Amino acid sequence: MGKIVSAGCSSHAPQLSKKEIKYSSTYAEQVRKINVAMEKLWEKMSAENPDSLIVFYPDHIEQFFLTNFPSISIIVDKETEAYVPGWGNMKFKVNYELAKDILFGLVENGFDPSFSQRVPIPHPVYVPLLFMFKNNEVPIVPIHINANVDPKVHPKRAFELGRTIAKIIANKRPNNEKIAILGTGGLSHYPGTPYYGKIDVETDDKILYALKEGKGEELTEFTPEQLEETGNVELRTWISTIGAIGNKPAEVMERQITYHIDYVVVRFLF
Repeated sequence: MGKIVSAGCSSHAPQLSKKEIKYSSTYAEQVRKINVAMEKLWEKMSAENPDSLIVFYPDHIEQFFLTNFPSISIIVDKETEAYVPGWGNMKFKVNYELAKDILFGLVENGFDPSFSQRVPIPHPVYVPLLFMFKNNEVPIVPIHINANVDPKVHPKRAFELGRTIAKIIANKRPNNEKIAILGTGGLSHYPGTPYYGKIDVETDDKILYALKEGKGEELTEFTPEQLEETGNVELRTWISTIGAIGNKPAEVMERQITYHIDYVVVRFLF
């Protein structure tokens, strides 16, 4: 049976991938601290020698469009790529067998995921990996969870998704296989809305307190409307991560409240 050995969550805003930020030295320093934290997150997570990394992410109409926008979609391929502004084309290995087992296992457990091949990954995947995989990398399995286009995945369903994937890893994967999980997005921000620039610090504080106390499952009590109101639609990927690992306490490795988003990097303690 396979085993989940490490997990974390991180912001993924495209500004984090800029090689140089000239318009604000304050913001540039905040971005630098988050980038360093993402590096350190992977240092801690990779110390457990995971064979692969599952990435829960929400697309921003960058990978998919309204012609066909899935609720849940898995890249089932041997590699994937991204064009990263300022960095160029980048390729990432995909664990094809793990991705396939998750796809078929989800269907067997009452989910209806779609799958993709030969599609580039969007910034919610590649931004954290730019820094996490700076020195060493492993094959990934990108799993899109719709958090941006109505009807969005319900928080409780996001939790069940993570829990079901953990069962698939335990029941279908080879003995001694080690898996790491990353949820990307958040915390509060309101991109593409009249509320851009608003940060719901109070709600974010409550989220982080629950995580630090090892009470992550409490996040499933957020309604879709509350996630929308507080700018935390992307919390769904964090909830899926928690579903997969259970109520483990989290360490906040870095937090930077900026002019447009509450950047956070957290690591779960196993």
